[in-house]
Amino acid sequence: MTAPPEPPNGVVIRSREVWDKLCAVENAVNEIRSELKTTVKDHGKQLDDLTQRVRALEEARWRATGAGAVLGAAASLAVQFLAR
Repeated sequence: MTAPPEPPNGVVIRSREVWDKLCAVENAVNEIRSELKTTVKDHGKQLDDLTQRVRALEEARWRATGAGAVLGAAASLAVQFLAR
């Protein structure tokens, strides 16, 4: 059996060190994931709010358009009536 290869640059990694580093990486990933979830949730709420505002503006526009059409028709009838 041959001897195990020498580690690069004479660095020896012990299993506990690797485990600790993996745990640190896992904790960092979990923290980032939590922050992302919070950010996405907040942006989702903002998007819902903006969607409701757009719907309200569209409804107001349609009401104004309808009111304008009614007023235009009434004015046209008034002009026809007065022209007689």
